[in-house]
Amino acid sequence: MDKESSPFQSAIRNNVKYITLKTAIPEQVTGNILHHFQIERCTDGIIKLDVQEDVFKYLETKLNIICNSTELLTDDRNNALIELYRCFRNSSINERSQNFICFETTILKTTKSVIDTIDRNNILMKIILQFLINIITSNRNVGEKVHEEFSAILKTLVNERLHIYECSALLYNISLHVPLESDTIDIMFKLHSESNQSEFVQFFIENCISTDEFWNLYDNLETSQKLISLETIRAQQISDMEYNLPTSAVQIIIIDFLDSPKIFFKINNLTTNEEIREVSLLLEILSCLSSSDKYLCILQENRNIIINASALLINFHKLGKCSGSLFTPIQKLAECTPEDSENPVFGLKVDLIRLVGNLCWKNPLMQNLARESEVIPVILDCCNIDVKNPFIIQWCILAIRNLCDNNIENQRIISGMRREGTVSSQVLNEFGVTLDSDGQNQLKIIPLDSLKQQ
Repeated sequence: MDKESSPFQSAIRNNVKYITLKTAIPEQVTGNILHHFQIERCTDGIIKLDVQEDVFKYLETKLNIICNSTELLTDDRNNALIELYRCFRNSSINERSQNFICFETTILKTTKSVIDTIDRNNILMKIILQFLINIITSNRNVGEKVHEEFSAILKTLVNERLHIYECSALLYNISLHVPLESDTIDIMFKLHSESNQSEFVQFFIENCISTDEFWNLYDNLETSQKLISLETIRAQQISDMEYNLPTSAVQIIIIDFLDSPKIFFKINNLTTNEEIREVSLLLEILSCLSSSDKYLCILQENRNIIINASALLINFHKLGKCSGSLFTPIQKLAECTPEDSENPVFGLKVDLIRLVGNLCWKNPLMQNLARESEVIPVILDCCNIDVKNPFIIQWCILAIRNLCDNNIENQRIISGMRREGTVSSQVLNEFGVTLDSDGQNQLKIIPLDSLKQQ
């Protein structure tokens, strides 16, 4: 590229660098222009560029000259384009510049032609993608235009595994402005499955699960893609991240959970497939949603949830009475293996108890349905340490509290029960103590040795 005196002049006022044209503009291809368009920093933060419209028109002219030149060697042409697109990238960071470039110049149209003629596996392609990312940031109209013009090119680049970071960032930003498309979802979910390191893939999925458009397509997703969606929701719940599920999402999760018994009852020592993981996640998510006022009212409108949850809990509890079952409680922490904690049944009972208890919160209809489902005695019987179901005793206590709150019939069931003794706990025994009754409905912890001496 020819070296020449720059046609630009710039001045910094406060945190803005203003770039304008000089009175005398050289006619040659512009050289050495990048230093005017560099993003600078000051003590107060980043200095933003404010580029005048006639500067963009001038750069547009130079872009067309470079693209149409038959005299420039390939390397010189690429170097000139790199310098120009760096200028476009750095200066398209405000709405006025974005709109002018998109709707008042042919820069985007020329850019599409440039992409068709260059080697896409080079720095120029990367800078063009960065320019496109900047130009659509917080600008719906430009985002729609870029989607229309460059969507097919982006998907081709991803399929060829070129510039994945920039492509995923651009696809994510486009998804903020235009309705989701099934092929875009498929591309981004495949990138996620490949353990891609681009955070924009995760941002895309997090944005997906907050939109009705995504959940309208949910039934058509592969099981592995559904798992990614559900695991993303669950990760947000565990980390206490703020998340927003549309009502359509909650309804789909409910429907899939109500269809889950046929999967749950396939569970044995050999079945740890994706379907079982999916229904386990559905239950985990529902039990957590039931702890939120925002979603609890939706769940309480569907009586089938508590009926299904009660039936599952009763059956799982019965299976746990059989030795060797996956649902058999483990009272010694030392007996819990990594395989136990990774098994899909880990935490199922406590999630069901949590769901039933929360659904009964200040809701007489749910309380009565739980009683009619005969789940109250089962919840009471679950009040024992089980390493496979952390905090099960605490959730049982809360569930009983919610079941009995202002419900005389449920209170009568519990008051009518007869105590037959105390539950033996292997965990307490390991510490040399046990529970003992003094004969007056009082329980206390005593040393095992003192009990043997009686």
